Amino acid sequence: MSENSTEEGDYGCTLEELRTLMEARGAEAVIKLENEYGGVEGLCSLLKVDPLNGLPNNPQELARRRAKFGFNTLPLRHNQNLSFASSLMP
Repeated sequence: MSENSTEEGDYGCTLEELRTLMEARGAEAVIKLENEYGGVEGLCSLLKVDPLNGLPNNPQELARRRAKFGFNTLPLRHNQNLSFASSLMP
């Protein structure tokens, strides 16, 4: 976990640390979350997120988060069913 600072835009956790946390699975993930971040509540506190309401509705804050962490999107998956169907077409 990063040193927690009061610098605006610092969230107490780096993108790389979040990636590592998200790669953990099962009991390993729970233990890592508890031991390194103080559980869900601790991680939410570090990331300055309300666990019930999510992110603040503030465009400047959202822009700072995107600059630090990037966009929260999932990579596009290639649809195997369409690929299979198109291979059957003449």
